[in-house]
Amino acid sequence: MIFSVFSYCQVKKIPAMIGGKLDTLNFPNDFKNKNGIPIGQDLPYFSYVDIDNNTIRNTDFEGKLLVLNFWFVGCVGCKQEEPYLKKLTEHFENDKVEFVSICQSNESKTRAYLNKYGDFGYKVISIKSKKEVFKMFGVELFTTHIIVNNGKVVENLSFPLTTDDEIEWFKRRIIDELTTGM
Repeated sequence: MIFSVFSYCQVKKIPAMIGGKLDTLNFPNDFKNKNGIPIGQDLPYFSYVDIDNNTIRNTDFEGKLLVLNFWFVGCVGCKQEEPYLKKLTEHFENDKVEFVSICQSNESKTRAYLNKYGDFGYKVISIKSKKEVFKMFGVELFTTHIIVNNGKVVENLSFPLTTDDEIEWFKRRIIDELTTGM
């Protein structure tokens, strides 16, 4: 069975303070990264060394679905979503999905954090410069998730995935790309 992105995602109302007033936002539509790489555009070429000293290039993931997670040490929402991301990576073990996180904290701080709390199943790249993260990926809000299929951005969402519903939506979004987009 092929799923449409919206066939398994009911709009979820999330309370939010907007301009000093309590309002609601709709998940996932109100959390699209509007300043980021547009859907359908190529992911820019990158080459970084991860914290395990492996060179990671976006071209390494040809024929696979690439899931990027942007976070930083000290981000409350980032910390809250870690157990959900760990379950997500375990679900896709041995699949055509690769998970890479880009931590906008220096490498020693990132290593200390992961040593204390453990990893969440993603390869980890540490990029200290917030300007570089924004210039390269258009990410200014954390946590951000980008799904890339065949080099093209197919999802760009700035929101911590901290509930079973949200992670199920994200998992289904990945499955949809694996089923229809590859």
